[in-house]
Amino acid sequence: MARPKRQPGEPDVRQRIGDACWELLATRRISQITVGDVAERAHCNRGTFYYHYDDMNALVNTMIEHELTAECSLPAVMFYLTAGSDLPADRQEMAARTGRVRLVMERGGMNLVFAKSLDVALGMWSAVLCPDGSPLEEKTRIAIEYAVGGTLGLLALGHGPGSSAN
Repeated sequence: MARPKRQPGEPDVRQRIGDACWELLATRRISQITVGDVAERAHCNRGTFYYHYDDMNALVNTMIEHELTAECSLPAVMFYLTAGSDLPADRQEMAARTGRVRLVMERGGMNLVFAKSLDVALGMWSAVLCPDGSPLEEKTRIAIEYAVGGTLGLLALGHGPGSSAN
């Protein structure tokens, strides 16, 4: 399949697709959003959507991963704090990214957020604790899973960056 053409001055189609999905998530549950809805809002066709993503789950996973791996993301901030490093200066960006993760959780994507958050956290800690590529010890893996679950639990309750409960 040929790569869809980008029009001069237009945002990248992947960006438009992601933005369209975020807009739709503001008013709908994940299960109520279709590829057609996203494509229509992104001003592209279904073929273009499928060129970039296998399905809606792939899109949502990519969106979650983007929010979780940015410099000012919640996992990055937790990692900085735990590792004793300086926090990134842009707390507003961190709040916005965390708010997006909360939105996915609120719209029926808790399992997706947990799985992706755990994957990101394990990757970050593996890089630091096992630079030789060896696997994390089971007790370390369990501690990370517990920390991720607890953090997401607090986030789901409306506490932490990005919540209106602050």
